[in-house]
Amino acid sequence: MNALHAELRFPKPPFRIDRYLVDSPPPDHALASYLDQIRTWRSTVLEFLRKSGGGPVPEVECLTQRARMTLATFLASSCTQGVTRYAVRSPYNIRAFPGTALEAVGHPKVNLVLGVLRWRARAVDYLSDVWDVMGESELDVFECGAISRFLDPASGAGICHVCLTEFAPDKLNVYDHSCLLLAHVQAKWPVVPKRFLRRNAMLMKGKKWWQF
Repeated sequence: MNALHAELRFPKPPFRIDRYLVDSPPPDHALASYLDQIRTWRSTVLEFLRKSGGGPVPEVECLTQRARMTLATFLASSCTQGVTRYAVRSPYNIRAFPGTALEAVGHPKVNLVLGVLRWRARAVDYLSDVWDVMGESELDVFECGAISRFLDPASGAGICHVCLTEFAPDKLNVYDHSCLLLAHVQAKWPVVPKRFLRRNAMLMKGKKWWQF
């Protein structure tokens, strides 16, 4: 698989995304710089998708036409009626790219950064298992992997796949470090039936109970 250019990979936060972030936020210049990186990344990816047209994309194996359309839909700052209807009935808490993060801000708030990271985390959750269904899937596992490459930082070793923060191996699981973004990812997950409550080990492996 060809290496995806670093400018097409989601920028890793330059500060930790943990429970201290809201009470002790980074300085304004750090927040502003990171938001600039995110805006540049989004524009670069959208331009890449525009130029790729309808044919194969040598740089990204399995980035099919429907995969490109899905990525472009994720990056849109507003949803079409069809996407909105799907999002309402879907167990995945997917949203449009937060428009507030696209605006020029002199004194950015930490919630602007969290808004983008929550958007990304929801998209990653969707891609993690939308392919794992009975019958024909909206995307196959290879297409999901191709899209995910854009949403992952260039250097992703040792970081939580949800909050993009570095943790020791024994704390890398989202449950082990009480991932700050997990509640937003799981906001629309169906309630776990009682018969599954004793099988939480499944959830620790990234599976949803409705996949079993």
